[in-house]
Amino acid sequence: MDNILLGFTRKLRIKIHRVYKKLRKKRFGYRLIGWWLFFCGFILLYSSVGLLLDPESEILLNGVPTKSMEVKRNAVLFTIVFPIVGGLLAFIPKRRLNKLLIWQARINPFFAGKSK
Repeated sequence: MDNILLGFTRKLRIKIHRVYKKLRKKRFGYRLIGWWLFFCGFILLYSSVGLLLDPESEILLNGVPTKSMEVKRNAVLFTIVFPIVGGLLAFIPKRRLNKLLIWQARINPFFAGKSK
């Protein structure tokens, strides 16, 4: 009886270890994507703020060059989303990121991956 119980607990520990290993890989992936969005978003934001502050700069809207401040403001508002989302993904606490990954696996099991 003890031998069967030891075999079961060993298999359970291996299975739990695999789950933690997957979570660690996914956390790394989310943080990497977060840093990438953070830096690329700041590059985009820097260029769009430069366009916004220069009254003589032109921006394309539907293939037509325009100097409209509304279009430039919308470009800044669009590009500010990338560093915000990237910062959230890069700096989110480990516990919250685990909850997010578990919630994602429940909502869409296709992205959760197969257990071996």
